[in-house]
Amino acid sequence: MSSITLYEQPFFKGNSKTFNENVRDLAIYSFLKMVRSLKVEGKPWIAYGGQEFCGDFKIYKEGDHTNLGDFSEKISSLQVIKVSLEDPEIVLYEHINYGGKKVSVLEVNRNVKGAGLEGHISSHKVKKGAWILYTETELHGKRMFSMEDQPNYCILGWNDQVSSLKPLTDEDFHKPI
Repeated sequence: MSSITLYEQPFFKGNSKTFNENVRDLAIYSFLKMVRSLKVEGKPWIAYGGQEFCGDFKIYKEGDHTNLGDFSEKISSLQVIKVSLEDPEIVLYEHINYGGKKVSVLEVNRNVKGAGLEGHISSHKVKKGAWILYTETELHGKRMFSMEDQPNYCILGWNDQVSSLKPLTDEDFHKPI
């Protein structure tokens, strides 16, 4: 079983709270934007700056994270990565609700315009793995993390915004993301 323990102070001091499942809103547990250190056991966790798994994010692998640096006091929701990262695949669609042209992606794509959708992407289906999508080419710009299908980018403000993407791999846990 995977768990994450949050602490109010660096170096695991102050009040703490342990979670074993996704948390959509840390305000419910009186921990909204208060986390300054954390411990992860088992599978990696994604910490989001926004509630409901939105906004900027950082991925924390198993271990002790004594000081969160620039992400200190920003965490609002948490999601455990339960999916296998092997053999990733995502299908990008031109229109919402998986309509129009589609392209299957199996690896890093630094410029989706070359994939045949000309940057017009409005939905996706994750077949396997976990993916990070970017608003700019070369894996730059705003990011969205996804382990599941997303039928409508419009409601996220991401319609026709995806310009590059990459699957999350075990290698990513050996460097900051």
